[in-house]
Amino acid sequence: MVRCMNELTRDKYLSDVEQEQLRACLERNKVKDFRNAALLELMLVSGGRCAEILSLTRSDLNLVEVSVYLRGKKLPTD
Repeated sequence: MVRCMNELTRDKYLSDVEQEQLRACLERNKVKDFRNAALLELMLVSGGRCAEILSLTRSDLNLVEVSVYLRGKKLPTD
């Protein structure tokens, strides 16, 4: 088991190095691990918040268009 003790920066976005550190924390030898890796990757590429990602349902996935519908509480301010 890999321990991830590295402190993330206080910036609004994760650096490439920080993203790779998060990915390295995941073990990928069980079904649950692949699920966690997919959720983390979706968060990183979409910018979705934890609550938005965790509230996804199967109907939010469009396998034909290869897209995901994320519901957020507010629009980005920058």
